Amino acid sequence: MVDLVDHTLLSEYENENKAKIRFMQLDVINRQFDEPVNKHDAVAAAALYTEKATIVTPLGVFSGREGIEKYFTDLFQRYNPSDQLTKLSYVYAFGDDLCAIGGWTNTLNYARPFQGGGYLIRVYTRVRDTWKVRLQVDKYYGGPELNGHCAHGKRLAFPEPLPPVHFCHGGIGFACVRCPR
Repeated sequence: MVDLVDHTLLSEYENENKAKIRFMQLDVINRQFDEPVNKHDAVAAAALYTEKATIVTPLGVFSGREGIEKYFTDLFQRYNPSDQLTKLSYVYAFGDDLCAIGGWTNTLNYARPFQGGGYLIRVYTRVRDTWKVRLQVDKYYGGPELNGHCAHGKRLAFPEPLPPVHFCHGGIGFACVRCPR
């Protein structure tokens, strides 16, 4: 009986350590995202994704490294982001992949600077000796031109001051006129 308890405790300890190691590995890689965004380097930002990666954002769906590079180029030209800071909150094993949930803040510099940011989910997959993003889902929470669409297809306009983030249609986002507040 003692042997079984010791083995169970050891397994829990090993799993906890593995989770901490995975989190530290992704945290280092995650910090690499902020540098190319702050330098407006679309090629370097896209290099952190797999060849067939997909990003889903309120601005559209972008696939493949070339499509992701175009997404970042457009993002840099339209919003001139700076002071990007990304933080992962949770990391989970997802088969052989890792799923990370977190968010970011930045300053968007057009017309006048204002605070922007959002939430993200990234699925990382092992490519040779590093982790790369194969899927990313973004949800923005700031800015009058960072308007998306709700599940009803209505255009969302963010008044100032920005409304609080809430759950809408099972996800994090802003309410449209048809959504309960």
